[in-house]
Amino acid sequence: MRMIAVWLFLISSLFAVQPVWGHKTRVFAYGDGEYISGEAAFSGGKMAKDIEILVIDSASGTELSTGRTDNTGQFSIAIPEKAIVEKLDLLVVANGGDGHRAEWLLEAEAYLPGDSASSTPKLTEPALVQSPAVNIPTQKIAEPECLTQKQFEQQLDQSLKQQLQPIKHMLTKSQEPDMSFREVLGSIGYLIGVAGIIAYLKSRKGESNE
Repeated sequence: MRMIAVWLFLISSLFAVQPVWGHKTRVFAYGDGEYISGEAAFSGGKMAKDIEILVIDSASGTELSTGRTDNTGQFSIAIPEKAIVEKLDLLVVANGGDGHRAEWLLEAEAYLPGDSASSTPKLTEPALVQSPAVNIPTQKIAEPECLTQKQFEQQLDQSLKQQLQPIKHMLTKSQEPDMSFREVLGSIGYLIGVAGIIAYLKSRKGESNE
């Protein structure tokens, strides 16, 4: 059942390519630490230089931040504090003017870091223990806390969504006529590879729980 769920998620991600095209413009965005990074381009691969990039709350339409692409069509914008606090899904808009506009939906899970309080294993603090007989300090060995099954799956799901960002980018480019068949096959191969890694990790987790 878990493998079926993984494959359904991957297949849905394959077809859920997010950009909305307008006048042959495209934009791609992904979470990059404390920033939203990406690129904007016109059809045919020409980079969209020095155009406006808007970061918008997808639910309310409120503009949260703005930036511009550089000479190579790349951009990097600090993630708005409001988006982090409220865990908002964001709409990244490339506004080239004259009707040249494209959008990319960046879900909160794709840019927010994992919950360190619940998903990151913690180490117990080392402590010095006095022996009453010889009075020699000894150090207690730190023992890692194991992740629960739920924490493991949450961490795995978030990692999967972040790993799928590059494949979504390639799938977006595949909508252009200059995308080669080899690149399309490479995208599919990447997706199958991710599925294999997920299946392996989940099987190892199941064995450790037994």
